[in-house]
Order: sequence, then structure tokens, then C-alpha cells
Amino acid sequence: MKFAASLFECVVKDSSTPMVIVESVGWGAKGIYANTAFQDLTGFTTADIASRGLEILHGEETDPRGVTQLRTALTGGRELRLVLRSYCKDGSWFWNMLHAIPLRQEVGDSTHSLIMSDDVSNGRSVVEHLERRAHHDQLTGLPNRYVLNDRLDQAIFQAQQDGDWFALVFVDVNHFKQINDSLGHDVGDELLRLVAARLAHCVRADDTVSRVGGDEFVLLLPNMPVNFDVAAVRKRVSDALKRPVLLNGRRIELSCSIGVSVYPLDGCDRASLFRSADLEMYRNKSSRNPRPGSLLLNYNGSPQKSLIDCPAPVKHSDQVPNSLIPELV
Repeated sequence: MKFAASLFECVVKDSSTPMVIVESVGWGAKGIYANTAFQDLTGFTTADIASRGLEILHGEETDPRGVTQLRTALTGGRELRLVLRSYCKDGSWFWNMLHAIPLRQEVGDSTHSLIMSDDVSNGRSVVEHLERRAHHDQLTGLPNRYVLNDRLDQAIFQAQQDGDWFALVFVDVNHFKQINDSLGHDVGDELLRLVAARLAHCVRADDTVSRVGGDEFVLLLPNMPVNFDVAAVRKRVSDALKRPVLLNGRRIELSCSIGVSVYPLDGCDRASLFRSADLEMYRNKSSRNPRPGSLLLNYNGSPQKSLIDCPAPVKHSDQVPNSLIPELV
């Protein structure tokens, strides 16, 4: 015990790195301790953190997606690094490089987390550039697989809490290799940028359109009503891409293969949802006479398919008629 107390003094209390210890139950978790360096950086004391948790650093311009990402990591006992706009006690703000580390007993799950802070405001332009390169596709500017995986994890967590459904849509541009080889890589690159723009234009502001490699794109559509019209989602995506394009003086007829998986009908975790959508997309792509933008749907609104046994939501949403489904605009 004396050694543990001495270790705490050296590593946390007397550290020049701002640190807080919180319970691992989310952004509003009860704070246990804030060291002197954290108090010097933010102006908040242990008593402040104890009353409001990390939420005390949250302001109106703090990225809500980052807040959800941190909450998910704390609740799940996962390590996480991210940059958030944080607010001090005097109302000023700074770019906070947060590093959350779960603290575990010898046996059992994490019950607390150590949060280290670093003011990176002076180097924020460099950080933003590196973050963008790490999190976005360089050709289209769309979020990459890393961002998609993170947002999908958030969508699963939120759906389990609220009882909502969501859709994962795989899109593959048909005959892209032939177009790329015959007309050149510059035309192929321009075609991919055009596809990216059309997909981004046909979804809602909170949806995610990502390029995961080659001519494959994935759309994440969270917060959908229970029993929403999957066919309507497919048609909207297909209609966005089927218009012909003129590139390098050549008229190109676009078609795509689409696969859709629905939480919770097709899975309750990232792997099963990816697998289901991918299977549907390639089954459609390899069909003998595929229609442009056609889709062999997993779910068509009929009661033929039963729900997979997912974790029960904390609260349940009422079922919403298909006519009330929000437009993906």
C-alpha cells in the first residue's frame, strides 16, 4: 500500500502532465481526482470534476462526435486518443489532446479511467493537417475506413441505447476497371471524385459517406425509424449514380452494385453488418443479368426475417410508418 501511494504521488499527483481520474461510465462520469497540473491548465479543481465530471470541459463548440467517441471509450473501458476543443473555468478554450487509459484491478473490468490532457493549440494547424491525412481519402476527401469503423461503433452504441435502427450501404461502381484501363487513370480518378460527390449529395448531414478502397464506397445512415423502407434507401442511392457523365469527351453510363445491411436485422456488431452488406453487394454484382443499381435486399419490410438477438435498448422508439421516413437529403 505504501508503494502504491508513493507511485501515485510520483506518477499522478506531482506529474507535470495534466491528469484526472474518473469513473468509467461516460462523459458525465463522476470525477475522483484532478492533479495540480490539470488545475493550472483549466482552473478546475478536484471538487469541480467531482461535481460534473469531464462534462465541465464541454462547451457549445465542442465536437459532439468527439464527445460520443470519448463516452463510448470510457464506458467500454477502451484506450483512446483524440483532440477536442475544451473550455477553462474562465471561459477561454484550447485544443485538448486527450489520452484516456482504462484502470483495471487484477480481476474484472475497468472501473475508472485516467485522462491525460495536453494543450496543443499552438500546433493545431499541423494537427489538423495530419488528422485529415490520417482520417480522409486523399483522392475524394471522404472519410476513410478508420473513420467509418469509429462512427459505426458509435452508431451501434447509440442504437442499443435508443432502440433505433440504422443502415450500412455498400456501393461498388460496375466496370470501373474497364473504364480506368481504357480511358486512363486520370479519367478514372475524376469518375471516383464524381461518384463521391453524388453520394455525399444524396444523404443527410449526419450520415457518413466513406471510400474504403478502389471503387468501393460505404454509407452509414444512423438514427433510422424502426421498419424503415430499405428499398427506398437503395433507390435513392441508385438514382444518384445512374445519370450518365461526360468525361474527357466520352459519355459514360454509370451503374452500381449495392448491398444493404440493417441493424438489428442483419447483425448487432461491426463484423456481421459488414459481412451481410458485402455479401449482398457481390451477390448482386455476380448475378447473371444485374440491373444498374439493382439490389438483392436482405429485408423488404415483410415479416419473413426475425430480429437477431441484440442487446436490449435502454429505451424503445415507437414504430414509425414508412411514409414518415425522413428524406435522405
